[in-house]
Amino acid sequence: MKRLSLVVPAVLLVVFVAGAGLPWAQSPSRQTPSASSAPLQAIVGQIVALLPRVAGEVIEVQGTTVTLSIGKREGLVPGAEMTLFREGRELRHPKTGEILGKTEKELGRLRIEQVQEAYSTGSVAPGIEVAAGDVARISAGKQRITVTALVAGVRDNVVEAALTEIVEGLNRSGRFQVAMGDQLGVWAAQQGIKPEQFLEGKGLVEAAARFKVDHLLALHFKTVERKPFVEARFFTPPSTAAAVASATFVPSSVRAAAPRERFSSGGDRQPPQPKQRSLLARILGGELEAGSYSSGENSIPLKEVGRFAFPILAMDVSVAPKDQIPRVVFTDGEKIWLYRVVERALEPEWTYD
Repeated sequence: MKRLSLVVPAVLLVVFVAGAGLPWAQSPSRQTPSASSAPLQAIVGQIVALLPRVAGEVIEVQGTTVTLSIGKREGLVPGAEMTLFREGRELRHPKTGEILGKTEKELGRLRIEQVQEAYSTGSVAPGIEVAAGDVARISAGKQRITVTALVAGVRDNVVEAALTEIVEGLNRSGRFQVAMGDQLGVWAAQQGIKPEQFLEGKGLVEAAARFKVDHLLALHFKTVERKPFVEARFFTPPSTAAAVASATFVPSSVRAAAPRERFSSGGDRQPPQPKQRSLLARILGGELEAGSYSSGENSIPLKEVGRFAFPILAMDVSVAPKDQIPRVVFTDGEKIWLYRVVERALEPEWTYD
């Protein structure tokens, strides 16, 4: 997983190889966390605790302070973000007369601040009209969480090993739908926002709206006392106050396992084969000269067919079955462009705004 610290104009290189496929690297899944990853799993545990499957009734409102009928016994913890609803008319099945539920109007967000055994209090933004009898809940469905890594001075394989521990921990909880958000880091760098500032909430609201983020786990990897260190912040936009703020050294066992694929011991299990890295990753990592696909007599020259003054966040190349013309599609996160590759030159076909 290569991460560039500088945003540079995108250069499109095309290699025509018959029958060649694009390798997609997949991290091995594990059913249980290793004991050595406890500091990283503690971060996961704090996030899971923030999102229990709960719902409660508003029993009192004083200014922006709201009191709910649920507390510690339901699993609620300070820092949890809940959605407020007002119930309306009953909905009945037109044939059977069965009550299907009630209409709901979303009122806004509530941040839990104090939790007692049987009740809790939280605050809402000024202007949100909430009254006794309204409902607050955290959805029982899977919560969408975006994980973004901001890296400074830590080896990529160590970062990837630590990310694997955290992401697998979130997946094991069964509570989250996890997506990687590298594009948020690229965007923050473009805006001149430093990792430390992003962890303080700078640019968070705009980034969340731009990339449609429900929950964000921002991880800042850096070196402290010559050892890899990670700071974690968990946000639920539009709030810029971190619901989880934690920091830890990356465990030495995770660092030791980083250069190779980690696997369970015992039996006749064979260690997995090394991942095949993409052509672009190998070029950017200095493993190949920028002008050739491989070294030696059978090297395949690369030709620059396009240069763009903005970062490309995602792209794909394929040959159309009808006309057998290669096409490349890419996006900067806002627009999508489709080009035909004709005689090693790009011909625009369409743009989607």
